[in-house]
Amino acid sequence: MRSLRQWNPIECVQRGARILDISSPGWAVKIDPAILNLESGETCILGQIHGSFADGSRQLFPDSDVQLLYGHGFVAPAIEGARQQLEVAWKKEIAKRLPVRSDIGDPDAPVPRDPTKPVEEPELVAA
Repeated sequence: MRSLRQWNPIECVQRGARILDISSPGWAVKIDPAILNLESGETCILGQIHGSFADGSRQLFPDSDVQLLYGHGFVAPAIEGARQQLEVAWKKEIAKRLPVRSDIGDPDAPVPRDPTKPVEEPELVAA
């Protein structure tokens, strides 16, 4: 990994995302960005995918040292604000991988009909 002065959270996350694309296809849909916390072994990226940070790190890097975890954005270095920068970068990377829903935010999108309710026929008005 580069020195901490050259640390780039976006590059680290991109490396981490590429390895997850190979090892856990579709990983992004398993992540809840609202609870993402890289300091938690359960709600970090690896925790949400593999059940725990420890299980995920052993699966991805079984014989490695912690430097690979830093270099792939799974662990924040001891730099002020690093964890927050990584979490923002992960959320952006996740958003890029999620399917786009065209109906979100479109006021003209049809509202799905509730299949449990009968279809109401329009009332005919005599002329």
